[in-house]
Amino acid sequence: MPPMTESSKRMSLKAFFEALEGRLDTLSADDLRSVLRNMAKSVPPDGRHAFLAQLQPGGKPEQAIAEALGQDDQLERPAQDSA
Repeated sequence: MPPMTESSKRMSLKAFFEALEGRLDTLSADDLRSVLRNMAKSVPPDGRHAFLAQLQPGGKPEQAIAEALGQDDQLERPAQDSA
């Protein structure tokens, strides 16, 4: 079996949001625009409306993280229960 690379490892949602917040803290508004433009380049034509729809403020970061972590817990519970 090939060794797991950084890109093939599963990352918990909590770790993902912590890493995301750390990166966002280092970006200026212009840097963030540049990141979004680069991400937009890889969006296929049939995904462009959905991409744009995601570009909405979602309240306080803490609230968004808590909601996402709650969703992640709900998604992972059935897998853990069946093991």
